Amino acid sequence: MIWRLAIIFLLISIYLYNAYYTRPSFKEIPYSDQLIADIHIPYRVKHHLHDFSQWNIQYFKNKYGKEQVYILYSPDATCSVKNSQVITMSLEEYINKYVVGDAPDRHNYYFKSEDAYKFLKSVGLEGEIKEHFKEHLPFHVYFSTSFWLGPKGSTTTFHYDTDHSNFLCLLEGRKRIYLLSPEASHKMHKIKTSYGDYWSDFDLSNNERIEEMKEKKELHEIILKPGEILNIPSYIWHAVENLDNTVSFTFHYYTIGSTIF
Repeated sequence: MIWRLAIIFLLISIYLYNAYYTRPSFKEIPYSDQLIADIHIPYRVKHHLHDFSQWNIQYFKNKYGKEQVYILYSPDATCSVKNSQVITMSLEEYINKYVVGDAPDRHNYYFKSEDAYKFLKSVGLEGEIKEHFKEHLPFHVYFSTSFWLGPKGSTTTFHYDTDHSNFLCLLEGRKRIYLLSPEASHKMHKIKTSYGDYWSDFDLSNNERIEEMKEKKELHEIILKPGEILNIPSYIWHAVENLDNTVSFTFHYYTIGSTIF
């Protein structure tokens, strides 16, 4: 009898844990610019970034300018990771030449640190992010960050993320984020790249197609401003365009519930 009660209690506990910490599926993407207060609910969050206000372009240049970093050069306008090259240079050189400099093709250069290359972790800043957000997040089994520093006009083409969570935290500049309605996902043509097969060759400069899809409410646009967080659900197709020189980071985590179910 006791073991039966123990099993029932365990199952109920797992169910409640999973129901609370597993993010729900969202079928609609709002146009609204209204911010929300709960970090667990897509799509925008209005707080939690005040401690990082000093993390701007000048800060990273002054403190980490001598660091050798990997810069993604993307000559293909239809897909920022297709036919791309990785170039090594100092962070100071990159910022001076391609971010605040006047290189004519500077929008083709983007400092993206994710997956195998963890810039924030290597310079000791990832721990500050984890410590800052821990009170707002569930108990988790894995936490990671990415870092983005790019010039005006640089882009990340349409793709989707498989992480349990994906919080885009903007520190400097503005970003335009395009979010594809799940019902229109069949219109996104997937291509295989060296960075995975969850990318598309949707040309972000194709304004006619973008406006047509926005009119049909298949494509939605959010302008993210400094200090704001965009909470992007898993498997939602999205693309990003830097409207200014920008600095941002993303953080991701997996819960116990997401690894079980």
